[in-house]
Amino acid sequence: MKNLVPLSSSSRSGANRLLTIWAGRYLPDTSLFLQSDHISTADLTAASSLQGRTATAQKLKRHVYFYAKLAWLRTSELLSEDPNVANLAEIRFLAQFLSDVFETILEVYTWPQPPIPLIKSFEFNATTGSRSPAKGAVLTQDLPAIEQLAKTFHPVLEQLQQQHLLAKNPDILGFTTTQFHFSTEELLKRITPAERILLSPYFQFTEEQICIPWQQVCTAAYRYRSDSKILHLAELILEHSGAIAHSVFQRILKHYPAYASRRGKLSLPAVQASVTRDIVMFLGYLVLCLLEDSMTSVEQKLLPLCQTVFPRVAVSEVLVKDSLQFIVQEVQDRFPQEDLKFFLQYADKLQALFATLRKN
Repeated sequence: MKNLVPLSSSSRSGANRLLTIWAGRYLPDTSLFLQSDHISTADLTAASSLQGRTATAQKLKRHVYFYAKLAWLRTSELLSEDPNVANLAEIRFLAQFLSDVFETILEVYTWPQPPIPLIKSFEFNATTGSRSPAKGAVLTQDLPAIEQLAKTFHPVLEQLQQQHLLAKNPDILGFTTTQFHFSTEELLKRITPAERILLSPYFQFTEEQICIPWQQVCTAAYRYRSDSKILHLAELILEHSGAIAHSVFQRILKHYPAYASRRGKLSLPAVQASVTRDIVMFLGYLVLCLLEDSMTSVEQKLLPLCQTVFPRVAVSEVLVKDSLQFIVQEVQDRFPQEDLKFFLQYADKLQALFATLRKN
């Protein structure tokens, strides 16, 4: 491709922009604070201190292995078609693997943070009874450097990949992503709302590390000049991935208002979160195809994962087909057509691959 160049300061600057956008996905969600009368600024400030973070981590460490096993039982009930899907050794590995993952998350969570106020100021509207950020108010603490986080989690995620290859069982990755999601749900129930606001981004980051190839996307970006149109499109899609996913989900809900998988109805918050994450996953892989100029990652990683999980949770092929079409339509609605030539080529190839989810 004409945009490819040897690694240079220009290509590094373009990739660094993607890293910044990637990191921006994991800012604490202040809307949860603004919408709740049960969380005070003092609660958030105390929970964000090193002492507060350490207390949160210690509280959860006592429950990590138990909830990893509990999540496996839920995952097995949801995904297993027969008792031989995962043998006993694999089950033990998955429980221990998730325990190691959560131990790593909680360790990173207690890394020293800059000693600055969490929230500068909020205003109270006496008429509406709502709180909103005062002018210039920001959430000033976020995750550590994204590359440092990715590097920290690399060894334990590499262990999962090795086990996946050794077992020659494509079901393991599907089990792991679902089990991690269930474990996260249970652990977040054990902490206060203020703690959830602060810890949730770390869980989101790790879950996306398992199933969304953001790190590969940023690595692939180093191949491009900073003024590359392809790189610019990748930046736009990554930057707007959350909004795109939200709009696509609304389209799905409008077309399938009564639809329910084995996880429940689309209107359920947990199902909405799961579907939205899957939409972002598809977007991530489309951007990766665009930057790598290849469908290899989709064929070797995404398709096997979806072939494992979707049929077992009763996600229909028609719903997947329409969802992919909604994703393409949403991207087309947001960005100039002349910039989408290469993206649409890979979108067409992705849709062709997912024309059926039945295993060969």
